[in-house]
Amino acid sequence: MTIATKENRDSAEFAASLMEALCPSPRDRTLVLRQLLESINLAEKISPDVWAVTLFEHGFRLNVGPVEVMTFTKTFDLQNDGTIVSDIMLRLLLHGQIGEDIHAVLTKDEEAHSISPSNYKSVPQPQFIYAGFGEISSGSLSEKDFRELEAALKLLQPLHANFIVQATKTPSGGVRKSSSFRRSHSPGLYSYAQSFVDGNWEGSHEQEMTILVEGDPYSIQAIVYERNPIARQKCISHYGDSCSVCGFNFGITYGSAAQNYIHVHHLKPMASIGKEYVIDPINDLRPVCANCHAVIHLRKSLYTIEEVKNMLHGGVNA
Repeated sequence: MTIATKENRDSAEFAASLMEALCPSPRDRTLVLRQLLESINLAEKISPDVWAVTLFEHGFRLNVGPVEVMTFTKTFDLQNDGTIVSDIMLRLLLHGQIGEDIHAVLTKDEEAHSISPSNYKSVPQPQFIYAGFGEISSGSLSEKDFRELEAALKLLQPLHANFIVQATKTPSGGVRKSSSFRRSHSPGLYSYAQSFVDGNWEGSHEQEMTILVEGDPYSIQAIVYERNPIARQKCISHYGDSCSVCGFNFGITYGSAAQNYIHVHHLKPMASIGKEYVIDPINDLRPVCANCHAVIHLRKSLYTIEEVKNMLHGGVNA
């Protein structure tokens, strides 16, 4: 695999283009990057510089101290009929006994999951490697593969957290202060993951734009859609920075550190349009909080603002 170069390692835009190509579906990418951030957050609470994430041509690896704790890769296999099948693999390192309940779930589909022993000398036994697999078809995981991987990650979080805690310890029982992999650390991937998972990744546009174009497709092996920061700001200027569904305001709740923070929801999903269009920030966008935004996207045909409001007030779910 090719490590990101020193020149592009700091670039969130480079990380975005690579991850969008490897994991075209925003839903799949969110699952992968959310797991990355959860693993990093746990390590950071113990020791801020004990972790490093390294971006490769076909994925990334997260190390805590001297050991791997998570790896994401995409592979390409040439079939006998000449077609190319792409799969993603997500590896988590685990510490502790694999209970019968976990074993029963993961052995239902051996093509989707595997558990094997691990032998890192700096981490005590018992330790294991979980690998979850899924085929990318038409740009995304199947519903079945996605749900199985999502369920497995939730099930394995306690064992994965145990491994991270053990990886932060020195042989004498102290806390490690750094990782030898910091020299290949890719801060651009970390920045992109935070921004994307929080719903704030906007891509890049020239600031002097006067026509607000939303969703201009550009090719990087897969089609993705740029978001327009000027349209976002005009939406917030018009509607304010409180959630259009529940009224929640980050600044009022959390203080100045979260002032003016809010997600912006596209009433017309960009991916369903498939072409450049002129956006109306007032009619096409709404500010929403992270929770309500997540609920809106729980259904393939998105819930409307009014439908989620009805849920909050005890209405019948659509």
